[in-house]
Amino acid sequence: MMVMVGVVVIGVWMMEDNDIEVEAKARIGDHEDICRMLESRGAVFEEKVLHRDTYYAHPSRNYVSTDEAIRVRTVIREEGVEYRMTYKGPRLDAVSKTREEVEVGVDSGEAAGKLLERLRFKPVATVTKKRLFYSLPPLKITVDDVEGLGRFVEVETTAGDNWERARDGVVAFIHSIGCGNIEKASYLELLLGLRDADADKNV
Repeated sequence: MMVMVGVVVIGVWMMEDNDIEVEAKARIGDHEDICRMLESRGAVFEEKVLHRDTYYAHPSRNYVSTDEAIRVRTVIREEGVEYRMTYKGPRLDAVSKTREEVEVGVDSGEAAGKLLERLRFKPVATVTKKRLFYSLPPLKITVDDVEGLGRFVEVETTAGDNWERARDGVVAFIHSIGCGNIEKASYLELLLGLRDADADKNV
């Protein structure tokens, strides 16, 4: 499906038969140890990607209170650059980041940002991640180096009504590769928390 919005061409990506993203992550130390562990479990390295995610505040709804998010993502690969706009719904549980996700491809990240700003959305923060992608069906795994936050391993899959079972499997896998506590906060929340802490120090 193609939609023309100003100068932005949008192609809608739909998850196959499912619309719930089941995702959890944990902090790690040496990312090379984790990569070796993943490969020993049969995970296949796919690619190295840079994600630059700019998040926006809604003009009349507090996304912190509603636990929603909207972002414009720049995806940088060796072969080129692409852009995506994503809406994330409220988390469905207190353990993981299981939530509805709607994502569209856009022709220009700059134009997508301008579109949101014309609708009175305001940019809040940008999260930059160097990501190593691994595949271990039905799991997708990334080893992330997040600017200002450190390193994490993130595991995700998709599910329908039976998302709790999928969540338990994701969490169990993270523990099975030697990671400790699940990090419940999003990268955006962690980054904003650091920014607020730094601001308090300067008061």
